Amino acid sequence: TLLASSAASDVYKRQILTYINSGDFMYDDILQHIYNPQTLIIDLRDEFSFRQLHLKNAINIPGDDLKSQIPYLPHDKLLYFICDTGKTAKKMAEQCQQLGFQCQYFPHSFQSLLILEKQQFF
Repeated sequence: TLLASSAASDVYKRQILTYINSGDFMYDDILQHIYNPQTLIIDLRDEFSFRQLHLKNAINIPGDDLKSQIPYLPHDKLLYFICDTGKTAKKMAEQCQQLGFQCQYFPHSFQSLLILEKQQFF
């Protein structure tokens, strides 16, 4: 896992589970996209973080590089953005929507997805 210690990992996972159970977490939204061939998951984190751990079927385009890659993005798929905090994903999804792409984004941190690890989505 990306977390430094198992104690920190356990504490963090308990916090995430509390958050998920609060009903504010858009967990089902990302799950429906992981294996959907009509969705392109774009991980905006840096290359090092992506290589350590990423969602299956995701591609890595660091946020700073996305603008140069826009001409190569498919218009026939939903672009689903994820990042470290959710902020860059939101910004990039909004920019690509203005260019005619169909976009969604994960509004939470990539770290909050670590709870999925047991379900083999990485």
